[in-house]
Amino acid sequence: MRRYIIVATFILLAIASLSKLPVATAQEQKPRYGGTVVISQRADPQTLIMGYHTMSFASYPASNMFVGLLEYDLDLNPKPNIAESWTMSPDGKTYTFKLLKNVKWHDGKPLTSADYKFSLENMVLKTGVHVAAEFFQSLVRSVEAPDPYTLVVNLNFPFGPFLRLWHPWYMGGALPKHLYEGTDILPNPLNWKPVGNGPFKFVEYVKGSHVRMVRNPDYFKPGLPYADEVILKIIPEVSAQVLGLEKGEISWMPNYFPHAEYERVSKNPEISITTKGSEAYIPMVNLYFNLWDPNRPYVTDVRVRQAIAHAIDKNVLVQRATAGLSKTTPGPFPSVFPWAYDPTEPYPYDVAKANKILDDAGYKKGADGMRFPLRWVFSPYTPDVIIATEVVTQQLKQIGIDVKIVSLEYQTMIETVYSKKDFDMYVHRLGPQFPDPAGYETMWHSKYRRSQAVTVGINPPSYQNAVADDLWDKAAREADQSKRGDLYKQLTKVMQKDLPAVWLWEATSLSAWRKEWLGFPLGPMQGTHPIEAVWWTKGSEVSPTSAAEQIQSAEQQLKQLQSQFYDVGNAMAKLEEAKRALAAREYLKASQLSKEALTLAQPPYWLYGGLAVAVVAAIVIVVIYMRRRKAVSEA
Repeated sequence: MRRYIIVATFILLAIASLSKLPVATAQEQKPRYGGTVVISQRADPQTLIMGYHTMSFASYPASNMFVGLLEYDLDLNPKPNIAESWTMSPDGKTYTFKLLKNVKWHDGKPLTSADYKFSLENMVLKTGVHVAAEFFQSLVRSVEAPDPYTLVVNLNFPFGPFLRLWHPWYMGGALPKHLYEGTDILPNPLNWKPVGNGPFKFVEYVKGSHVRMVRNPDYFKPGLPYADEVILKIIPEVSAQVLGLEKGEISWMPNYFPHAEYERVSKNPEISITTKGSEAYIPMVNLYFNLWDPNRPYVTDVRVRQAIAHAIDKNVLVQRATAGLSKTTPGPFPSVFPWAYDPTEPYPYDVAKANKILDDAGYKKGADGMRFPLRWVFSPYTPDVIIATEVVTQQLKQIGIDVKIVSLEYQTMIETVYSKKDFDMYVHRLGPQFPDPAGYETMWHSKYRRSQAVTVGINPPSYQNAVADDLWDKAAREADQSKRGDLYKQLTKVMQKDLPAVWLWEATSLSAWRKEWLGFPLGPMQGTHPIEAVWWTKGSEVSPTSAAEQIQSAEQQLKQLQSQFYDVGNAMAKLEEAKRALAAREYLKASQLSKEALTLAQPPYWLYGGLAVAVVAAIVIVVIYMRRRKAVSEA
């Protein structure tokens, strides 16, 4: 009996010890190869290269064909990428980057520091089309390439967040100098048939339909990418994107998954949704006023703007538009920069006060209860903006403002607002041009106030204030973060008094993907990171590189056996099957077939048989000869 008790005790201890072992999660699985990642976005890309456009529609495809000098974790810490290391001078004004030596352009040419020097000087710093170009031009004094794999950037003043600028969305993207030098960069046809350096190579772009990219077998990161191809589908209706995700037709919806669908879709066991992946890009949803023409009625009167600010219930707005997932904001900076953020709300919701301001200003209500009309321009490209339009329109009726909604296609909206200036109010979700309070400068500094803006986000309200400009400039050049924060808080007060916009909320971006794909979220800058490490759980354990190498090795072995008179006909036929399997992206099958092919090589039995007969015949002849010789000698 005692023996049984001891045995039972050992069994229970064993079970207990097993229960303490870590459970293997999906993220701990070994990555697999193959599959097609299908990404959805609402509009056509404005270009297919990085370096002069920061709209996500261009960045999603381009970031998979071009990778940056550095990459970043979710805490915005820079990590080596094309630059394997870097140093900063003691005065903070010179940065030296050491580049990898095994990075190639998709046409096989090596990438060198000369490509970065050319791209910085001729694209980012010269053309001026990047939305933050003027800031970059004021920051960078010169660029040097003392040898093929060293890049030196000299600054006019120390800038603490400088290393955060080397994502290809900002300054970190390069173009192949050997293809662009001597050409007009902006209209170059290669902008639509790019030759990049990233994990995926361009195949085709069909306007209004899709962009297709395939795996780059010569990517500088061994074993990557895992996926075979990436297809970016252009689907204007967000509801259609969500339906495609649920049906398995879409793999990933980056950053614009509708908040209103969060509660329902989050219950789907096949779909993951997260707020992570936008740490470097916190868009602000703002209601901008048109201040371009000082004689424009109503909105150029600060009292009207103040009344509108008091009439908007931001808490209701955030609850309705974002399902309560976002945070209201009182000023131009989000709370992710606490050292620069002032939480004070100078215009709390107060309909009575809003009506009194308008009454005192002489804007009396008519018989219909309305004081005056205002033209509200927007594009229904995200559900939160659509809902904001509906909610604020109703709220402004309470103070007698008759909002005339003008819904436009996205590009038409941009032309209407930034070129024609044909609006009173305009709502948009816009983010910084780099992850720092200085990255919001392009939205408010008067040097970006222009009659014909070429890029969205360039001072939408046409705001100008010399005091505000001076604070922007001083804060960007101040090295001490505490002092910078004080300057940005002073700036907030100035702008809140002028009220060029009503700051509504900090946009919380939602990304959603099918759980059969692992590796999301990618990084802190929305969907503008290459999906090189995203992999399909239904994929192959064998990589395409490994399968191709096995086929090549088997072919070499079979040719060697063939030179030894082996019969390799059936083996070669099987190897052709392996090649077809590889072409069909069936990597495990290709590997197995290549191994099977080696077993089908038949030794040359006919040769062995002939040799055996020859040997026997030779022996017989020798025996006969020896016997005859012996007989002769005996005679």
